[in-house]
Amino acid sequence: MHYLQTLKSILEQRHSLQRKSCLAITLLMLLASSQVGAVPGFARQTGMTCNQCHTSHGAATPNFTFSGKKFNALGYRLPSVQVPDIEAGGPEDQGEYLELNPVQWSGRFQWSAISNVKPPAGPNEGDWGEENSNPTSRFAVFPFIGSIGDHFGVWTEIYIIPSSSTNDEWTISNASYEEHDFRYIINPDSKENIYGISFSNQGIGSLFGFGPWPAVGAISDVINRGGIGGYQHPNFSNLMAYGWMDDRWVWALGGNSGDTNTGWDAANAVGMVGYAFQNSNYNELWANLYFRDGDDAMPLVTGISVPQDKHDFYYSDGISGVGATRPTTCPSNPEFILNGCPYLAEDMDHVTSVDAEIRWGGQDRGNLSFEVVGRLGFNDEDYYDGAGTTKNSWSLATQFGWNHTWYFKPYLNGVQDFEFTDRSGVKYDIDTSTQWGAWLAYKPTENFLLSFEYHRLQSWGLNRAALDDGARYSLTADIAF
Repeated sequence: MHYLQTLKSILEQRHSLQRKSCLAITLLMLLASSQVGAVPGFARQTGMTCNQCHTSHGAATPNFTFSGKKFNALGYRLPSVQVPDIEAGGPEDQGEYLELNPVQWSGRFQWSAISNVKPPAGPNEGDWGEENSNPTSRFAVFPFIGSIGDHFGVWTEIYIIPSSSTNDEWTISNASYEEHDFRYIINPDSKENIYGISFSNQGIGSLFGFGPWPAVGAISDVINRGGIGGYQHPNFSNLMAYGWMDDRWVWALGGNSGDTNTGWDAANAVGMVGYAFQNSNYNELWANLYFRDGDDAMPLVTGISVPQDKHDFYYSDGISGVGATRPTTCPSNPEFILNGCPYLAEDMDHVTSVDAEIRWGGQDRGNLSFEVVGRLGFNDEDYYDGAGTTKNSWSLATQFGWNHTWYFKPYLNGVQDFEFTDRSGVKYDIDTSTQWGAWLAYKPTENFLLSFEYHRLQSWGLNRAALDDGARYSLTADIAF
C-alpha cells in the first residue's frame, strides 16, 4: 500500500501543478533551486533531479544514463508510470516514470572567465599567449522539448553567442546555432520495444543519447563531425528509422545529406547497432557499432575553423603540406578557404567510416557516479583526383563524479595508422603522438557548475614529426534554469 499511496500522491501533485497559472510557472522557472537539472522543465514536473538522466549536465557536454537514453528513444518522453509490483520491491530502474508536459521553457548560461592558448607550431611556438579575460555568455534556450500528442516528439535547442572580432572586441551582431530533432514514435506506449523515425541535424550518436558526450576527447568520424568546441560542422540532415528492443538492442538505419550539403545530390548511408549487457542506471554496459558510407564528407586531412571576424566555417590544410601536392587543382580564388589548398567535401569520391565502442557507466554507487567510453575508429576515403587517406584511431574518455558535486574527466586519444596518398601515388605516413586532456568541475548546487579544463595540442605534417608542445586551458561557469 505504501507504493500505491506514494504513486497517488505524485499524480495528485502533478495535476495540481497543471492548474497553476502561467505566471506562477514562470516564477517557478526563475526561482528554481537545487532541484533543477540539465533541462529544468523536466525536473520541475517529475520531482527528479538531473542525475536521473545525466551523470553530469556540462563541462564540456552532457551525458545520458540508461533512463536518459530511453527518454531519447521514446521521442523525448518518459514511459507512463505503472503500479509497482510490491512483491518485487518496486519499479525497475529502467526509466519508468511520469509522462511530461510538451512545452519546456528552460535555459542555460555558460560564462568564460579566463582562457589561454600555447600554439604547437608557428612563430610563437612554445610560448603561452596573454590570458584572455573578457567574460561573455553563451545562452542556450530550450523553447519546446517533449511529446506532441501521442506519437510525435521534438527537441529544439537554440544558442545565442556574442561574436568577437580579431582583437576580441564584441561585434554589433549575434551568432546563433540550433540543434533540432523531430521524431515520430510508432508505438509510444511500449515499455521495452520502441520503433520510430527521426529527422535531425544531429549526429547518429545523439539518436539514443550516446552523444553529445564525448564530443571532445574521443575521436569519432561517424558520431561527431569536425567542429569547434563541441559544435558540429554546418547543418546536415539525418533521416533514420530506428528501434529499441527488449530494453537491450538498439539499431538505426538511414541517410545523411553530407557535411557541406543540405541537399541530397551527394549523400551517405549511416547506421548503427548496439547491445546493452547491463541495462540499468546503476550498472550500464553497451557495445556499439556505427558506420557511414557515401560520397559527401569533410576530408580527414582538412582543418575547420571559424575566424573571429567572420561568421562562416572556413577550411585549411589540416595536415601541412597536403596543399603543395595539388597545385594545379587548387582553385585560383577559393571561397571559404582560409589558407593552403585543402580538399573539400565536393572533392570526395567515396568515404567509409566505422566506429566500434564500449560504454560502461554507473549511477550512485555509494557516492560515486561514472562513465567510461573506449572507441576504435576505421576510416578510408578516396578523392576524385586519385588521392586518398586512411586513418585508424583509438580513444578513451572517462568521467567520474563524487557525491554529484566533484567531477574529474580525463581522456586519451591517438592514431595508430594515418596515411595520405597524393594524386601521383606517393604515400606519406603522418606522424602523430598521443593527445590528452582533462576537466575538473565543481557543482555546489544542482543547477550550477564551475569547470577548469586543460588540453594538450599538436599539429601534423607530411614530412615532419608531430609538434605536440601546444596546450590550452580555460575556466568557465554553467548555470541551468
